[in-house]
Amino acid sequence: MTPEERRVYNATWYQANLEKRKEYGQTYKRKLREKREADPEYKAQHRERINALNQRNRKKLRLSILEMLGNCCKICGYSNKRALQIEHINGDGAEERRRYQDPTACYRFIKSQVEAGTDRYQILCANCHIIKHSDDKA
Repeated sequence: MTPEERRVYNATWYQANLEKRKEYGQTYKRKLREKREADPEYKAQHRERINALNQRNRKKLRLSILEMLGNCCKICGYSNKRALQIEHINGDGAEERRRYQDPTACYRFIKSQVEAGTDRYQILCANCHIIKHSDDKA
């Protein structure tokens, strides 16, 4: 069977078996849900896997933002990624975090803004960030 014939066959089968596929999908999802509800250990393991995946994705997203912004503090030049922070130049970071609540969603928004070319963000090390926002400014 040629690739074109296979594509046509798959498309017609897909349309002809719409109800069958829907029922299979619902049955599969129901079985998974029942399995999670019946076994608390499975539920805990599932939650751990999801949390680990989310944490890994959030780390990748943060590192990509740091990469796009230059990977070093704008004031002192410090470049250890563990101590670098994304600073909102206009001081609207708290408002942004309240709006998005989920850190991953907030990072996605920041990444989209940086990709669009806005100058609302810069990288500062933890020390420079605290010094910049301290009240006494001695």
